[in-house]
Amino acid sequence: MNAPAVKYPEFIPALLPSFLQTDSPMGGSLTLPTRITFAETDGAYSVVEFDDYEALMRYAESHLIYAQREWLEKTQKAAMIPRQVLPYHIFYKEETTLHPRRYFTYQRKEGGGEPRLSKKYSVGVGGHPEMIDAVGLACGSVTKMEQHTFRQLVEFSSGREILEEVECTNRAEHWEAVKNRYGQGHGYVPHFPPTRFKEAFQFLILENDNDVGRIHIALVYLHKVDEIQELACKETLLQTHGFLTPVEIFTRAEQEGREVESWTARALKHIAQQGCSWGRQTAAKAG
Repeated sequence: MNAPAVKYPEFIPALLPSFLQTDSPMGGSLTLPTRITFAETDGAYSVVEFDDYEALMRYAESHLIYAQREWLEKTQKAAMIPRQVLPYHIFYKEETTLHPRRYFTYQRKEGGGEPRLSKKYSVGVGGHPEMIDAVGLACGSVTKMEQHTFRQLVEFSSGREILEEVECTNRAEHWEAVKNRYGQGHGYVPHFPPTRFKEAFQFLILENDNDVGRIHIALVYLHKVDEIQELACKETLLQTHGFLTPVEIFTRAEQEGREVESWTARALKHIAQQGCSWGRQTAAKAG
């Protein structure tokens, strides 16, 4: 008789509450990069931009802990909540003479992943950095004893999540070109050069008004894909809706009696408010 499988604790990275405190001593000689905070709504959430991605990642590392995911999920009512790190990658097609800017959109089916996000519309691809990413980094290093940074872990895990969750359905060679633009892969765990993520990084989202957002922090990245490409979700519990405008996303959700994921709504609203001509009608709809 086979012995039951042993379930080991899942350890993931999280940022201490001191991360966004400018007077925190935990940064040592590091100082919090210049930041611009937008969209604060009665303390419900904030969108935070930084002027130096590399400095931000170095500073974050000084406020980083690794903890059991189960424990982190149970600390919601604690006064000081570590926030689980979750890269949030948004793919879009640029505005053309025929179409406004459109975002790759999917919907979470019931029974898959985080139950609190079930049936909601989303434009964000990604997941928690995991121990497999640290192993992948070690296997790709020269000495195999190299100490890897928080930035490397975030970007390595992002590559893995993107290639696990998304595929190109009509012109595979174009999707290969996108992957090659980010660099060569190491097995099924890809390595994306940091310069590309540096260019794609946009802002952080911190939420205080819902159970999921309260214990997470979103690192939002924006990636442009070619007009000819059609993407689809690989996971059967994710329903692909293709590339939609923000107005189409909110309209479909409303017609179906569904919700739009809060990070998606707030990311699209923030992008729209930055003066994009395609986004002015979206800001009111997303609010």
